[in-house]
Amino acid sequence: MSITRSTFNANVVQADSGRGGAIANNRAAILRVTNSTFMANVVTQFASVVPAGAGGAIANYDNPFPSAPNPL
Repeated sequence: MSITRSTFNANVVQADSGRGGAIANNRAAILRVTNSTFMANVVTQFASVVPAGAGGAIANYDNPFPSAPNPL
C-alpha cells in the first residue's frame, strides 16, 4: 500500500448511525497497488445499500484506472 497524497476530503463520509469510518480522497491517490487504484470497496453512506453496523470503506472518486464493476 502506498499513500501518495495526504489531503483526504474526509475520514468518515457516511452520515448514518452505526456505520464504520471510511477513507476517501477525491483526487485519485489514496491506494496504489501495482499501478492501479481502488475505485471503491463499499460505499457506506447509503442505508439502502449497506445495513447498519457495516464496516468502513475505501473510496476513490477520481480514478484514472477504471476497475471492473463491483459484484455487490
